[in-house]
Amino acid sequence: MCYTLFVCYYLYVIMPHPTKMLKQYLPALMLLLPATVWGRAKKDTITTKQGVEIFVKSDQSKKLKIIAELQLLAAEAGASDFARIGAGFNADYIHRKYFSANASYKTTFYSYLQQSEATKSYSDTKLNPFSAGSAGVRLHIMDGKGWERRKMTLDAFKEVDNKGQRRTTMRFTKARFPCRRIFAVRGGGYYSTAPISTNMTADIFKPLEKGSLTTTDGTVFGNDYYTNTRTMGFYGGLTRLTHMKMKTTSTINWFEGEAKQTAIFKEVYADVIFANTTIDPIPVKGKEYAITPNAPGSFSLNDIGWRIGGRLISTRKRVNMGTSYELGSRPGLKQRGAYLAIGITLAWVK
Repeated sequence: MCYTLFVCYYLYVIMPHPTKMLKQYLPALMLLLPATVWGRAKKDTITTKQGVEIFVKSDQSKKLKIIAELQLLAAEAGASDFARIGAGFNADYIHRKYFSANASYKTTFYSYLQQSEATKSYSDTKLNPFSAGSAGVRLHIMDGKGWERRKMTLDAFKEVDNKGQRRTTMRFTKARFPCRRIFAVRGGGYYSTAPISTNMTADIFKPLEKGSLTTTDGTVFGNDYYTNTRTMGFYGGLTRLTHMKMKTTSTINWFEGEAKQTAIFKEVYADVIFANTTIDPIPVKGKEYAITPNAPGSFSLNDIGWRIGGRLISTRKRVNMGTSYELGSRPGLKQRGAYLAIGITLAWVK
């Protein structure tokens, strides 16, 4: 009974009223509130092994929406044509969360095979330049904040060495920085055209051997006759997209107020291609000779191909430079689909 009376006396007499406490401490709480909010993760802090702190001041990796690339140079070497040089385009639309779309096309201005055909061909075929294109969508399995390892220059300063010569010393770090990372499945339509010669019936592993072609009516042509192929189908595969766009400062140059901008888009993909190939007849002296693929003495076709590749684009400005590569084997003539392609692009991003 006495204990209960003491508690009641403390709560109502000694202890200040809650309203009075709120009035007393409210100004202090209001002063602490901005510091509390500021202390939350408005910026990421990365600490390197050397103890240098890097502050991510502005992460805009989620703002990339459109990429339009003009492929200034598309160079390729393959088993069906030793050298191809051309140009093309590539376009991307990236949704905020669930999907993205891609379309690409390239054609050839110079071809080693077509140059040879212009001087040696016995057929009346007008060869089409090599071209390849695809269009499809990506469905995002995972889409959110990720971390990408990147090498960054922290500082650069000039100094005099022991011999009295001036030199520039660079400080680097390699750490994981925030980015938007997307893992997706992708698929769409595929199309390509390519010139071929009857010599491609020879075994590719026997370079001195010359090929010959037996047409549908039994006519046999030697190795200096040419025609065109058309391949249509679809592709499916996996891809990873990474976009990093941020401004950073560090404890090395914090007091100078310098901010470094890093902005880069990367894609790595792997596809399987399923497509059907048709071969045009060979016209000779006003007569067309039809070709039956996979018949004895004729061209052997492969309906399955694959490709792996990647792209790298700077996104610092509206207009930037980029590069690309692709390695694979296209559907079409057996043993003749392997290729390696590289490209240099001019990209507009938004």
